[in-house]
Amino acid sequence: MSMIVARMQKMKAGNLSGIQRHNQREFLNHSNKDIDPTRTEKNYDLANDEPVDYKEHVGEIIDSQREGTRAIRKDAVLVDEWIITSNQEFFKDLSESDTRRFFEESVAYFSDNFGSQNVAYANVHLDETTPHMHMGIVPMKDGKLTSKTVFNRETLKRIQEEFPKHLQEKGFNIERGEENSQRKNLSIETYKEVVNSAKQEAQKEVENLKEKKAETKKEIEKVNAKNSKLKNISQKIADVFDLQKKLKEFEQKAKPTLTGNGLKVSLKDFNDLKKLVLAVAKKNIKITREKDDLKESFDELSRDNIKLENNLERLINDKADLKKENETLFEKMEQLKDDLAVYQDVLEHDFGVTEISEKEYNARLVLSKLDRGIQPHKKPIAEDWLKDLEKGKDTKIKRSRLEEGMKQVKAKLDKFIKLAKAKFMGLEL
Repeated sequence: MSMIVARMQKMKAGNLSGIQRHNQREFLNHSNKDIDPTRTEKNYDLANDEPVDYKEHVGEIIDSQREGTRAIRKDAVLVDEWIITSNQEFFKDLSESDTRRFFEESVAYFSDNFGSQNVAYANVHLDETTPHMHMGIVPMKDGKLTSKTVFNRETLKRIQEEFPKHLQEKGFNIERGEENSQRKNLSIETYKEVVNSAKQEAQKEVENLKEKKAETKKEIEKVNAKNSKLKNISQKIADVFDLQKKLKEFEQKAKPTLTGNGLKVSLKDFNDLKKLVLAVAKKNIKITREKDDLKESFDELSRDNIKLENNLERLINDKADLKKENETLFEKMEQLKDDLAVYQDVLEHDFGVTEISEKEYNARLVLSKLDRGIQPHKKPIAEDWLKDLEKGKDTKIKRSRLEEGMKQVKAKLDKFIKLAKAKFMGLEL
């Protein structure tokens, strides 16, 4: 029988925008590779008919019930988000209508116990590997916003007992989760692996952004140099126009007069006119040669300006996307911390588990990786995994689970051995 998964995460004011963008699929680029955009249109919200602004909507729920005028603390928990799901085997046997009814009955249980008016959203995601629901409950009680009172330890324990029974009564073949099904989520190594991977991905984006900034800076310098050259050419054109203007003025000043059989001008005026005409002619010859360069510079400058505008626009978009990704990364890290704290609390107070031996830890870590589809990529690693699983036989781990894990690792180890033999003999498998 499949087991119910019901996890709670505390959301403060700073978390709402990020979780809204994730739940309502408002991101342009999803960092979660499990999301299939072609199926996003199948998602739905069982609490709202259309997308809502989480901060505004949650504020309305609080204001409609809150008693007193004292301001809400900035670090107050505004929403307790529950993630409701099960394994793929469970949903494989359900039709689309039964899947919807499963989530509707889940909302109904929490509505009956914590008030339907406090269910801010109930986003069902069908575009990921396993169907699941993000349900946000505003923790209001007796006119007060108090998460630690609404979802205290006793209440969480009661939900673990009652919620699966409620679903069973509605005809769903599901049961409460067992201790060992949660243990793999407590691996410190796994937690660090997820966080470090996300950090590296964000750092890579930062480096790419720096490179793009450097390229844009070089292009700006290149355009500035061409602008300087263009400015010099423009000045030369202005000088020619100035000479032409002076020539015109001189013609008016030294206008010849008709005397007898010819024109009469002074020798000085004639020499000055001759010098001015020669200067204008030389300038015109030089500027004619530079006309083609000027036109080419104009065309190249136009192309560079268009390229620069496009690069700047891409840079702005990349910066905005990176900011969103960083916000999502921070929210995921906070959620991982909350998950870790909750699972540790459950183990310690509900099951009395306060420590774990090194042999059991190593064996469970290997099993956790296998469950997540991670395989050893080298023969020595496969051998180490096999040793860790062998040592795990003396722990509380189920023998059947250990044997299944050993079977997978041995199969991988056999492939490494066959590949090495084939390589040694010069053959291809």
